[in-house]
Amino acid sequence: MFTSYVTDIIGIKFSDPKVQIVVNKEKEGEILLCINKKPRTVRTLDVDFPILGKVENIHDFSSNTDKKVVFKRVLGEQLVNSQNNVQISMEDISTSEEVFSFKIIYTPMALKISIPSLDRFCFRYTWEHNGNILEKKKYISIDSNTEVSPPSLLITGFSFEPRAHKPEEVKQNYINGIPVHEFK
Repeated sequence: MFTSYVTDIIGIKFSDPKVQIVVNKEKEGEILLCINKKPRTVRTLDVDFPILGKVENIHDFSSNTDKKVVFKRVLGEQLVNSQNNVQISMEDISTSEEVFSFKIIYTPMALKISIPSLDRFCFRYTWEHNGNILEKKKYISIDSNTEVSPPSLLITGFSFEPRAHKPEEVKQNYINGIPVHEFK
């Protein structure tokens, strides 16, 4: 019994596919995400990336024949002085290429602010092992491309407006929730 348990734990550890995401921010207002996966056992992959500013477009430089991009969307107000989260979700990638590339084009926030939880992004992937679907979630530093601890505070979007809101507006914003903008 114990031997079977240890064998299962070791098998799961060695079955974990190697997934790496590299962030390249050479130009102001452009971020290049390069996703490398090995071996071909990854089934799904989700990326949640914080952007300080207005997202203009998301370009997919990967082949569209071997994967299914479920969505490329932005959560947030889409104002220049706002924080938004770019979310990319892919399915059916177990037989597809090993490298995916996306370029996020945005107008940077005019205000220079620093928020501790926005210095990292999250990605999640699933794979199959012995008939079971397994999942792993990692947080990566945007500046150093190294794995870091999860944030203690999760911010999915905020914006600055140069006026106070009336109580009715605050209530309506709460009811409406975070705006979602889809990209094709």
